[in-house]
This record gives sequence, C-alpha cells and structure tokens, in this order.
Amino acid sequence: MRATAMKVMLGFVALGGVTQVYAKGDGAVTLTIENDVFTHSDNNYTNGLGIAWVSGAVRADDSGLVGRWTKFWSFLPFVADDRYTTYASWALAHEMNPPDDIRDPHPSANDQPYSGTMVGVDVCRHRRLCGRSLPAARRND
Repeated sequence: MRATAMKVMLGFVALGGVTQVYAKGDGAVTLTIENDVFTHSDNNYTNGLGIAWVSGAVRADDSGLVGRWTKFWSFLPFVADDRYTTYASWALAHEMNPPDDIRDPHPSANDQPYSGTMVGVDVCRHRRLCGRSLPAARRND
C-alpha cells in the first residue's frame, strides 16, 4: 500500500502540483512543486519547491521530539491546553523570480530583478470543538 502511494505521489509530482502522503497516526507530508513550464507563462515567477509536515494530534504525555517541541511552546495561548488539540508543523520552501526578459543578463532598473527566497517555518497549531459534540447538537434540533 505504501509503495503504491509513493508511486502515485511521484507520478503527480512529475506532472507538477501539490500532493500529500498520509501515514497512519503520524501526520501528513505535503510536497509542492511549481514551475512556469507547466503553465507556459512566466509572469516573473519561475519556480517554487516546498515540503511541509504536520503531525497528528500531540498527546500531553508525548516524550518524543514533537512532544518536547510542543512543551517548549506551551507558554503560548492554546498550546498544550487540555481544551484544545495541538499539532506541530515544519515547512521548508523556496521560490525564484526572474525579470521579464531572462535572456538579458542585466535587466533594466524598471524590471523585476533576479531574486529568490528560502523560507523555513515551524508552527504549533491548535483546534477546539466549540460547544456540544455534533451528534448531540443534532439530537436536540
């Protein structure tokens, strides 16, 4: 099953786009590939590549890396709060932007310069179900 999922993911990535791979209970990995070759237009954005991982729900007694990371951020509102479900997320991405005429090694001052950026992000997310559970709310309607 996992090998089939990887083949499907790699096939999708070969075409370009976004794909996610889920591992039972371990969270999800998202791979994003963007390139102007897929749309045949540049518009000053030539390509981007990103990978992100979001954990499954972090348990209060988790002593692994994700649990320790969540405890590190527990001074923030909602993180490691029993009334909320906490998730951890890490991402790394880059993008590249060329001028209008990529054949000119010295673009004019009025054009977009060659540029690029690399971004790393870590986040603790939280979710709370407000009020009663959905089945209980339906029974009372």
